Amino acid sequence: MIGCNIQAEQAVIGDILLDADKVMPAAVYKLIPDDFGQAEYKTLFSACLSLYREGKPIDIVTLISMVGEEYKPCAVMAAQATPTISNYEYYIEAVLESSQKRKAWAASMELIETIDENQDINTCQQAAAQILSCFDQKTNAADVSAVEGFMQFVDRMENPKSHIKTGFSKLDSFTYLDKGDYIVIGGRPSSGKTALTLQMMVNMAKTYEVAYFSLETNPDKIFDRVLSTYTHTPLSKIKQYQIGEDDWFPITICYDDFSKLRFTVVPAAGYTVDMIRAKAMQLQADIIFIDYLSLIQGPGKSLYEKVTGISMGLHILAQQHGITVIALSQLNRDGKNAPDMTSLRESGQIEQDADCILLLHNVDPDTPSSDRDLIIAKNKEGRTGKILLCFDGQYQRFSEVETRYQEG
Repeated sequence: MIGCNIQAEQAVIGDILLDADKVMPAAVYKLIPDDFGQAEYKTLFSACLSLYREGKPIDIVTLISMVGEEYKPCAVMAAQATPTISNYEYYIEAVLESSQKRKAWAASMELIETIDENQDINTCQQAAAQILSCFDQKTNAADVSAVEGFMQFVDRMENPKSHIKTGFSKLDSFTYLDKGDYIVIGGRPSSGKTALTLQMMVNMAKTYEVAYFSLETNPDKIFDRVLSTYTHTPLSKIKQYQIGEDDWFPITICYDDFSKLRFTVVPAAGYTVDMIRAKAMQLQADIIFIDYLSLIQGPGKSLYEKVTGISMGLHILAQQHGITVIALSQLNRDGKNAPDMTSLRESGQIEQDADCILLLHNVDPDTPSSDRDLIIAKNKEGRTGKILLCFDGQYQRFSEVETRYQEG
């Protein structure tokens, strides 16, 4: 059993009693009562929290009046053992780290018990993912003053960073994709969502660690399509095992460059958001693709509730870990008209959570190889509108048509 850091817990309580106005805001931001492993300090912190929320002063008198005289020796000792508050942030962090380790240990014991009871593999995977989630915490991003913000702006302008490139220049010039963004790509069945994202994945994998979570297609089929695009080998030849000697040469000469691409295809049928997060962190992924969103397992009495929870989970994953999440979504609305954000009818939460929503529309649904409109339906960082893409079904490849960008 992992023990608690009694000295750090005592120091946090002592610092609060010395200067609650300074220490409590930091403690409230980082800690909850359950983070304290020592029962007495847990009770004292819970009382401090109640007093703080009620706007009442926090000192020995108010604290003991709330918890009882039996806690007075413990509170007095904490105050006397902490002569200065200069290290209060360190003590708060130490209590948090100790709490995370205890929770991870408990989750590890649950995983061992799950394995011992011969539970199914999905249950074991969820238990394993729960261990990693014990180390999640609120962002440590610092507050920024007006002067600091101005100087940081000047630094960004003088030393510009690179945005994530999709491989489509017009799209890149309007969307400015970044680490921690949550992007949704929607389309009706057979619109080409998977082909588009596989092409994006290959381009991004030249620079970043990318994971492609496929919840309905096995890796063999994914690589068939990727290599058709990458080597300019007709997909029909690959599917019919009709690659001749003349076809092998361009395939083999691509190996050296292809092997340098930093992507992994993950067969993810039955995955939950927690399992996706755990695998993404294991792979140290900068960017993840999810094909597709509503196939992720999650709680909920209806598809709407389920997808709402999944979308919120993916949004938190992106922000909390700085991982760019690109999730595919089926559009439920039938018909041949161009879709809009209301077509994401599985949940309005998707529209609210996403930083960018791209909708792929077959201009002529009766012709599978017809041009596509890539509609930028939501864009927090720029304009909306649409880009015309040419689709070459033989190689499962999209290219931008040289026409003017049409603003929405």
